[in-house]
Amino acid sequence: TGPGSASSGGGAAAVQLAGAGAPSNNSSAGQTIAAIKDSSVFSTAAAAPVGEPEAVRVYATFDGTIESVAGAVSFALAAGAGARVAVGGAMAINTIGGQTLAAMEDATVRAVGPIAVIAFSKATIDTASIGVSAAVQVGAGAQVSGAGSISINTNLTITKAVVFASSDITTPSSGGLTVRAQDGLALAAAPAITRGDTQAEGFETEVPDAHADANIKTVAGAVAASFGSGAGAGVAVGLSFAQNILVQQTLALVEDSDVDVVGDVLVEVVSPATIYATAFGAALAARVGAGATVAGGGGIALNDIRSVARAAIDGSEDADDSTFRVRANAVEVSVDNSTDIRAVMVGAAVSLNIGAGAALAIGAAVALNDTGGSATAEIVDAEVLARTGSVLVESVRTSEIVSVAVAAAVSGAPPTSGFTLSLSITYVESRISGDVVARSEDRDVEAGTCVTVDARSE
Repeated sequence: TGPGSASSGGGAAAVQLAGAGAPSNNSSAGQTIAAIKDSSVFSTAAAAPVGEPEAVRVYATFDGTIESVAGAVSFALAAGAGARVAVGGAMAINTIGGQTLAAMEDATVRAVGPIAVIAFSKATIDTASIGVSAAVQVGAGAQVSGAGSISINTNLTITKAVVFASSDITTPSSGGLTVRAQDGLALAAAPAITRGDTQAEGFETEVPDAHADANIKTVAGAVAASFGSGAGAGVAVGLSFAQNILVQQTLALVEDSDVDVVGDVLVEVVSPATIYATAFGAALAARVGAGATVAGGGGIALNDIRSVARAAIDGSEDADDSTFRVRANAVEVSVDNSTDIRAVMVGAAVSLNIGAGAALAIGAAVALNDTGGSATAEIVDAEVLARTGSVLVESVRTSEIVSVAVAAAVSGAPPTSGFTLSLSITYVESRISGDVVARSEDRDVEAGTCVTVDARSE
């Protein structure tokens, strides 16, 4: 939270200045690792422990949040000739980053029941910065009011769930494997595989599963007002600027490893990324008496999302010509990657001159939005057998940008002795790009029912 200031005075001609500023700088970074490495794990229980959905679980989670508010208020009031200046500014800079890894590396795992490797991350920035200023003068002279706010936010996450380096995973009598990398969705404590709020029937175990959720919510605002009486000039300017950058990498992978389970194998990535941005600037300049009034209000936002998601069973062609095999009742390799930008920009200005003179008002709203990345689901250079069910390789990428920019300008002066000019400007540029890949290549893939390879961009 930021300070406020006030200045008041009267009498002889003078210059009065009131200023307030509120800077806020926050950062958070963390690394979370859960792994079975160069080890053998044997679970012989007939069922998973009470309250646990898996017989063996490697679970890494990162949950980070930055919440910040920066505000500044400045007020200048005086009677008599002279100049009055009020300036209020707020700035928030927030950076959050997290690396989350759940892994089985060169591990031998035997279990009676499901096995899961799950990486879960959630990184959120929630911030507001507001600047307010007002200058009031009774008497000849000038009054200037300026308010501004700046919000710069960066969200960087890496989430990986991997089984690699010649690991050997077996469930001799029951249980499957889940590998999941996931951002921000709650994991259901149930023996069936869950994706979001829905449950996929028939999948009992998860191998690599990566889940990552990254969000930025920002509000940047500025309000400036200038009031005066007598000959002179009044100026009010309110400007806000928000820059939001979100970079996300999510991976679920079975690489150079053998899997033989009496159940199902799921290798899954769920990676939503969202930016909510609001930027507004408003200005009011009013004067009674000869002179000029100028008001300018503007809101600007730059939003950028880069999200890369991959789920794979990869035999790695560099692995000494070895053939790695995945055997299960059913096999699914899937990516659900979504990016969403919601932005609202408002610029408003009102300039009123009651007396001889000019009134100028300018309102501007600008939004630049860009989202890109890739979603890849693949089986490469590995033999896959679904004994009784299907093999599904599915990649889905959903991108949406909703951006609203509104600008308004109003100016007024006496028709016989004044001049008025009102100008409003809006500019919105939005871009969606990215690759969506689903593939199976270089080795045999067999299924008891069907093999489906599906890539969709929505």
